[in-house]
Amino acid sequence: MCELLTHAFAYPDDKLAHALLDESFIGDCSSCFADIGCDG
Repeated sequence: MCELLTHAFAYPDDKLAHALLDESFIGDCSSCFADIGCDG
């Protein structure tokens, strides 16, 4: 989770922009939260 957030907020790049547009970033965040038991 920390690695995902560090990449997201350190320096936005094309890879992050595409992940935000195709919603794969949201999917990755959801998976990370589910892994730590915060899947609501």
